Amino acid sequence: MVTGNGTQALDQASSFAAGVQRVRSSGVGALSLRGGSTLSSSQAIVGVAASGVGSATLADAGTRWTNAGQVVLGEAGSANASFAGGAQLVSEGAR
Repeated sequence: MVTGNGTQALDQASSFAAGVQRVRSSGVGALSLRGGSTLSSSQAIVGVAASGVGSATLADAGTRWTNAGQVVLGEAGSANASFAGGAQLVSEGAR
């Protein structure tokens, strides 16, 4: 969870498992996955509150973010997502 102004980053084939992954309830926050890293979560919300600006960047082959539930981009706030170099986001639903 990115809760303050800042960045949560996984690099160089790191792995992390989370419940609900929230990127920015208020202020500015970023999630960065690179270098074959993997993140597993039950749900993802990027840009939670009206005052929140969240971004998710996935890059490089083998990088994968897997969600058991929905991926919500811009629930009430602003959200950006970018994917490059074969990175993947896998989810059962998005809105």
